[in-house]
Amino acid sequence: MTKVEVLFFDVLGTVVDWRGSIAAEASSFLKRHDALHIDASAFADAWVGRYDASVEAVRCGRRPFVPLDLSTWRTWKPV
Repeated sequence: MTKVEVLFFDVLGTVVDWRGSIAAEASSFLKRHDALHIDASAFADAWVGRYDASVEAVRCGRRPFVPLDLSTWRTWKPV
């Protein structure tokens, strides 16, 4: 058996339910602020949908690596 030096896997969507967490927190926030006319699940889908757009420039080499929060912030527009 060879010595294992690295073990890695995709965390988002595999270990972390990013969309579900956003939907749950958005729902709680919207209830507290009497904004139940806003669909928390649709908000979460729109938020998570921006993930790929925010990292695509880094993936294809058009922009150097930046932390995910900064990358997402740069592409964020009101949902």
